[in-house]
Amino acid sequence: MIAVGFAFLGLEMMAHGVAPLAADPGFVALIGRFDGKSFSGQLLACLTGLVLTTVMQSSSAMLFVALGFAAQGLLTIPAGIALVLGANVGTTATALIASAELDWRGRRLAVAHFLVKAVG
Repeated sequence: MIAVGFAFLGLEMMAHGVAPLAADPGFVALIGRFDGKSFSGQLLACLTGLVLTTVMQSSSAMLFVALGFAAQGLLTIPAGIALVLGANVGTTATALIASAELDWRGRRLAVAHFLVKAVG
């Protein structure tokens, strides 16, 4: 129960952390490009989720960031879904990076992991 409480505490802290971004017109315009109704907006949100998850090395952290944006009203539901799907694919970056030092079987497994997540 303590772990669940800490997860909600972290979510609350993330929501308060992104609150000043809702007042920034430049950031609102940037997030506004994540239009959930157009394919290009969904693709942009998905790629952003992938890149940010790769940088943060944590899809859970990216999920909390997306929830913080949604709590502030910056993300629509379709754009949030695309962002989370991109974060799901971004989790494979760790395996891809680690497979660089492996033989062909290890690299093939990492690429298969990426493909399964991307197709899903």
